[in-house]
Amino acid sequence: MMKNKKQKHILTAIVSAVMVLCGCSAPAEPKTAQITNPVDIKYQKADMSGYEYLSEPITEFREITLEESIRFFKEGGSGILYYGKDDCYWCNRAVPELNKIALEYGVPVYYVNTGISPMPPQETVKELVAYIEETFIVVEGEGPVFYVPEVIGVKQGKITGAHVSLVDSFEGTIKDKQLSDDQKKELQGYYRQIIEATVD
Repeated sequence: MMKNKKQKHILTAIVSAVMVLCGCSAPAEPKTAQITNPVDIKYQKADMSGYEYLSEPITEFREITLEESIRFFKEGGSGILYYGKDDCYWCNRAVPELNKIALEYGVPVYYVNTGISPMPPQETVKELVAYIEETFIVVEGEGPVFYVPEVIGVKQGKITGAHVSLVDSFEGTIKDKQLSDDQKKELQGYYRQIIEATVD
């Protein structure tokens, strides 16, 4: 019996040594997270094909109406909300980074397309603003203004974190200009914080 155990340990050591010599290693465990949403949100699979810099694989983007996003706050829902549109310069650069972090954690993103026409009724917009105005950017002479892209974490109806636009150091004016690797990491960091504050 002792001999078999000794042989097993020797075999394990040999296999480990071979893996190191060959440059092999056990694959890293993917992060897994869960966001339990007690609210039955009506959604459809989002068509993300209009986002020109979004490549495969793509996380589960669930398209919802503005009215459905209000239910997260009204009814104590939980999830990651993304407000934006595919013809927005900044949204096109934000979504690939949001996608990477959502994939990393394995969580869906609820997408509210702000480019739809006709716009929802003013009363509905005002109702949403009452819940999320604290996340808006304050513009001198105008007060809080709703800009996209906006990503909001909601847990049991309360905002856990939010991020608007990209990063302060990015000046988006040139058509094909992209975020640098450092800027992408910074933006991903904001999204990671929002998701980590929202998971169960």
